[in-house]
Amino acid sequence: ELPDTLYGSPKPGPKQWGSVIRMIDVESGQTIDCISLDNNEAAVSITTCSFSEHSGEVFVCVGTAKDLVLQPKRSCSGGFIHVYSIVDKGRKLHLLHKKPVKDIPGALAMYDHRLLAGIGKSLKIYDLGKRNPQLLRKCENNSFPNHIVSIATTRERIIVGDIQESVHFVK
Repeated sequence: ELPDTLYGSPKPGPKQWGSVIRMIDVESGQTIDCISLDNNEAAVSITTCSFSEHSGEVFVCVGTAKDLVLQPKRSCSGGFIHVYSIVDKGRKLHLLHKKPVKDIPGALAMYDHRLLAGIGKSLKIYDLGKRNPQLLRKCENNSFPNHIVSIATTRERIIVGDIQESVHFVK
């Protein structure tokens, strides 16, 4: 029995992940809501997004990867984009939709009241359905050389950073 303060906490084996989505009160620093991710999912990206069909309501979108392996070759058995609504006067997250995707959703951002998702080497735009709240793919670009890890938006331009090559400006 080794002390955690000296040797650190026990580490899980390969492909073992534990992630939570935690909502914190900024003023007090207290945890308001905490959601544990199941089935060995690792949270890899997060953003807030408002969709045009949902009259200014703000949603939290989280990208996760199942059975994530980072080395020797980055892989996963599947990815998901979770869409949460903020309920109970901003004190609770409620899962609306869990969209399966084929690769790691490495970056998420809002653009023109839609969700931009960097999924592997693809940049996809999603909108949230009005009647049935699920993510609907509107557009995609598969011409990026490597895994997308960052997305920034400014007016009508999208700045995409991949893991190795460079930064790309998209219009």
